[in-house]
Amino acid sequence: MIKAHIKGKAIAFIDYANVKSWLSRLAVTLDLKKLFELLKQQGVERICFYYGTDPQNPSSFAFFQKIRSFGYDITTKSVKYHKISLRQLLQKPINRRMLKSLDPKIRKVLLEEIEKLDRKGISLLSPKCNMDVEISLDMFLGLEDYQTFVLFSGDGDFEAALKFLRSEGKKVIVIAKRQFLAGSLIKNCDVFLNFDKLIRSEGLTKKTRTSKIEALE
Repeated sequence: MIKAHIKGKAIAFIDYANVKSWLSRLAVTLDLKKLFELLKQQGVERICFYYGTDPQNPSSFAFFQKIRSFGYDITTKSVKYHKISLRQLLQKPINRRMLKSLDPKIRKVLLEEIEKLDRKGISLLSPKCNMDVEISLDMFLGLEDYQTFVLFSGDGDFEAALKFLRSEGKKVIVIAKRQFLAGSLIKNCDVFLNFDKLIRSEGLTKKTRTSKIEALE
């Protein structure tokens, strides 16, 4: 699937926070060992993995130790937590859609309870660890050594990086879940591959289960 589109030496960049959000909607986990082996078989020479380390979650260190043993080049940094009110959380597009789908009576009760909690100053901690800068920098550093760049992400923040790679004569392959792919990435890549089709055709997923070394929530 990927091999047919590769020219010269290839490198892959996996924005795992992005990938994990796709997996949560499919209620599956990705077999990262199989993914690594598949990319190698398809001709990708170097596979870079980007994800945040949570100092408050000791299992995150075990997670990185395990995937490092598969052969990934790992880039990580500490997750930062930001306070967010329940009302702010519900204002996010995906949560607004969920709210609209509720029975009106249930929605009314939920909003009333959230209003009470907000008045008391009760908030949640939202983890944040954006790796866009690190990924873009590594893309630029790979210009001399690689001809094909494979990106696992649908984040529109990579538009400028992809434009630059193509202006330098590099081939860009984007692999993403179609519903969460920024239009700017489609316009600035040579090949788009559907993430859903890839994981299904290659048997890369496992049923969701609780594990001490699962990726961070």
